[in-house]
Order: sequence, then structure tokens, then C-alpha cells
Amino acid sequence: MGVANAIKNSITRVLNARLTRAKPMLSSSSPGYLTSEWIRSGNCLAKKQLINTSISECEVNSIYNGILWTLSNDCVGACPHPLALMDGPSYIVDKLADAIEDQFVEWAIHNEIGSSLREMRFKAAQTGIAVGIPFKTARDREYAVKVGLQVVGAEYLTNPPITDNPLIQDGIEYWSNGQIRAVYILEDDKMHPTRYSAKDVIIWSRKRLHHLWPECAPAFEIYPSIRRHITNMMRANEFHSSIPLFLKLDQSWPKVSSGQLPDMKGFKYQPGQVPLLPPGTELEAVNIPGLAEDRRANSNMLVSTASRCINMPEPIAIMYSGNSNMATAYGDRQLWSYEVNIDRFDFERTVRFVFYKWYEIASKSDSVLPESARFYPKPSVSFNYSVLFEHPDPSKRAAAHTQNIASGASTITRIYADQSRSARREIQKECKLLGISTREWFDSRILQQQNEVSNANSQNQDQQDQTKQRSKQRT
Repeated sequence: MGVANAIKNSITRVLNARLTRAKPMLSSSSPGYLTSEWIRSGNCLAKKQLINTSISECEVNSIYNGILWTLSNDCVGACPHPLALMDGPSYIVDKLADAIEDQFVEWAIHNEIGSSLREMRFKAAQTGIAVGIPFKTARDREYAVKVGLQVVGAEYLTNPPITDNPLIQDGIEYWSNGQIRAVYILEDDKMHPTRYSAKDVIIWSRKRLHHLWPECAPAFEIYPSIRRHITNMMRANEFHSSIPLFLKLDQSWPKVSSGQLPDMKGFKYQPGQVPLLPPGTELEAVNIPGLAEDRRANSNMLVSTASRCINMPEPIAIMYSGNSNMATAYGDRQLWSYEVNIDRFDFERTVRFVFYKWYEIASKSDSVLPESARFYPKPSVSFNYSVLFEHPDPSKRAAAHTQNIASGASTITRIYADQSRSARREIQKECKLLGISTREWFDSRILQQQNEVSNANSQNQDQQDQTKQRSKQRT
């Protein structure tokens, strides 16, 4: 209760401070720029309490920890796969694009880039900010580019020991317009924090309630109630299982009606007899109403407070869909897919920073990329992510892909991109396997699409004819 009240009071002070200082935040000398009062009005104590609460909740609360990892896993996936998009002669561009796609995946596997990106998304949700520091990996790694990514959260950010700069707050140095200029990270083997410029590291955060706050901060006011609720449920279940009966007196018994319990001192049990209750008494079961569904509904409602902060549906947050049918489950997945697509778009700035950091080093090594990479200092790429949800029936998935291609709603390139593959390379592999040219392959695909469209039209026509015949028979 003390922590909850402190957090509640701190949040209230922050909101009141921001409301009362909304006008003085802009300086009159430089309109549009924030002064140091904006940094100080952030109430550092409240933010630190929220960060510490979020970290401790991840350690003791499996539901909250699972929600954050579900968010990071669905946002990043295994690892985003690049698809190089460059203009130029096909015999040069195609070779370079294939090398970029293959070598980036190879580098990500050997240096655990996918795990680092997922951890970075997790730290941003847990502490409000994530910092990725490129570092040299061990020399015994097989891959030529020995650069990995080290991720830290807000718990490692601290102010330098001696500073009079009002724009340095909680280990973050700001520009006058509020943008982050540098961060101060306290490393394990050093006494004082090390300054890292924002140009040399990756800094990412997602604003939900306030900037640089944990994304599920509003739920921390509810979690103490969750613990009390679960504790009371456990105590009630223990009581019901250990003391299920009580002693009931029979009012028709003479001594009981007079308020006196029967005396059993003179009665002696013989060998082989089963001890019974005193005369005039019986055991009565405790009347326990069936509140299992109510308890489950209340628990799910309390648990969903954190998932609602990041727009995660309740079945996905608790990993249980026993009360859902196919239609409601599909609706929840559609909502979550839409939220994940937004999150992936915002997070892709981090993915691109990692890619271009690798490309800058790999383009200088002839053993990684061909020499033509030097003529493309910053190639255009698009990233493919893992498909979030698919229908469990493979025949229905194949029928849906066929129908989309036949109707023009999708293309082969998009279908392969959803699988993190290059359509051009997959088609070339298939043509090589079949021993035909790409032109012959496309001609066969066009003929196949025309047949599928004609079959679909004939089926629709047959259904219409059958409908007309049934209507005539009724009349």
C-alpha cells in the first residue's frame, strides 16, 4: 500500500505540474524551444519509482513479464530479413542483393542480433528507454564482421558526478528542444558513467503515457490489488479444502434443545467399532457457492490492466482462449496484428540503424560482400518480418493464396515477402530445379491463373443456376 500510494501521489504531482507549467515551458527568447524547467518538471522521483516497480514486477510477476516478452517477440520476430532494392544492371545488382540478404542473416545468427533486438524492445517497454551499444564480439566467432549489440535500460543511466548542466537529467543529456543528445551509462568495471553520443548508439523509446516512462505504468496502481485478490483466493481455497464440514446439532434431541451437549464420557468404543459423532449431532457441509467463473473473470480483468496499456487483447495476454470461439479469436488476433504492425513501423528505425552499421563494415571486406558494394554506400532495403498469425489448416491457407493471386488482391512477391524470402531467388531456384527458363515459368503461371479464374467463374455460374432452379421449384 505504501508503494502504491507513493506512486499514485507522484503521478498526481507530475500531472498537476505539467498542467500548471504548460505555458511557462516555452521560453520567450526562443519561441518553440523548451527550457530547463521542462526537464525539471518531469518529477524524477516518480519516474524512478515507476522504473523500479516495473523491474521488480518482471522478477516476481510472470503475467507482466510474459506480456512484455510477447510484445517484443511479436514486434521483432526471429529477426527482420532485408530485401535489397537497388537500380542498375541485373547481373551486378542481383548478385549484390543476394549477398546482402544472405550475409546479413549469417551475421545476425553468429552475433545474436535477433535476440538483441528483442531485448531492446523489451527494455523499452520495461524501463521506458532502451540503448543499444555496438561492441566488438569475441575473436573466435566464425563470421568476418565481429560486431554485436549490447542492450541496456534506464536502470544503467546515471548522471555524471560533477555537472552543472541543467539539461542533464537521469543520465540523459538533452538538446534545448528536448531531443536526446547523449546518454551516461554506468558500466560494471568503472566508477563513473561513460558518455555515449546519440550518433554512436541506438536510442529508442515508445511514448504511451509520458515520454521515457514504462509503457505499462498505469497498471502499477492496480497490481497491489491483484496480489491481495490472489492471496484472498488462495486463503479461501485452503479453507474450503481443509475445513469443509462443521458440527450441526439435532434440535429434536432432548439435551440439545436445552442447550447442553450430550455427554460421551461414559461411553467406550469396543474393538472394531468406528468412532461416531456424539448423539444428537451430525456433520453439515459448508455451503460454498460456485464462484470459479467469477474468480476467473475478476482475475482476467485485473490482469488485462497491463495489456490494455499496450492494446494487447486479454486472451493473448493470459495465453488462454478456452472461452473464445474461432470468430472472437480471429477478431482478437486482427486487433493485435494491427497494433504489432504499428509497433514494427516505429521500431524499424532501430532495425535500419543496425543494418547500415553492419553494411558500413561489411562493404569494406571483400570476403563478405562483392566489390560492387562500394558503389552503393547506402542501398535501399525493405525488411520482412515473420507472419504473426496463420490459419492452422494448410489447405485453407493454400486456397486463400490461390484466390488472392487469381483475383489480384496479392502477388507472388508479397506472399514470398511474408515468408521473409525473395520472390526472384525462389523463382530462379524453382526454374533451375525444373530445368526451364523464367519466361516459361511465367507463361505457365499465367495459363494456370487463367484456368483458375475460369474454374471459379464456372463454379459461380453453377451455383447461380442451382439457386434459380430451387426458386422455380418453390414457386
